[in-house]
Amino acid sequence: MSNVIPLKQFKQIQPQDTQAEQERKLREAADMFEGQFLDQMVKAMRSTVDHSELTEPTMAENIYNDQLDKEYVKSWVGRGGIGLSDLIVDQLKTRFGMNGRPAPRPEGPIPLNQKNNFKLHRLDETDKKIEYKVESQKGQSVSNLWDGIIESTFKTEGGKSVVQLQHDSGLKSRLVFNGPSNFKLYDAIKAGQTLGTTLDGEVALQIFS
Repeated sequence: MSNVIPLKQFKQIQPQDTQAEQERKLREAADMFEGQFLDQMVKAMRSTVDHSELTEPTMAENIYNDQLDKEYVKSWVGRGGIGLSDLIVDQLKTRFGMNGRPAPRPEGPIPLNQKNNFKLHRLDETDKKIEYKVESQKGQSVSNLWDGIIESTFKTEGGKSVVQLQHDSGLKSRLVFNGPSNFKLYDAIKAGQTLGTTLDGEVALQIFS
């Protein structure tokens, strides 16, 4: 199966959910996890209570206590719990770049407002990053995907330019191409702005958080 992505499809790449929707789903999952944790903790605490023959609870009492504990746990989570869900949400937002605004439609890695003849190959994809290889004509300009700041730029031993940007959405992009780069470290770059030129027509692109 081919991994070549048509130009029109790539231009439409954007998050399926808004930032608020992503955070709502994440919060629901984190609250559910905290509820399960508290439920197990309460059960473990009850299991440590010793009963004599006279105080041994009946099956009906066990069912009642179990339901009562679940109501307590639900009430605790609704009032903020023990902070476990907040910790989970904060860690996942930091890890997966959800602290910024959702990324808009990309404006690179080559100008997408022109009828350029190019191919985009998806090389690898994980939950943390996605890699592409772009094949275009020689001398093609290389464009920035989204507004951002250059946080790293250097030349490889083979003479290729490497430009890494931190974007407003929290995502990062790294572009590698055989040609000159026009900017220096910490320069602010607009979406679609030319970063340099690829002499052989190829651009390696990574998007990650």
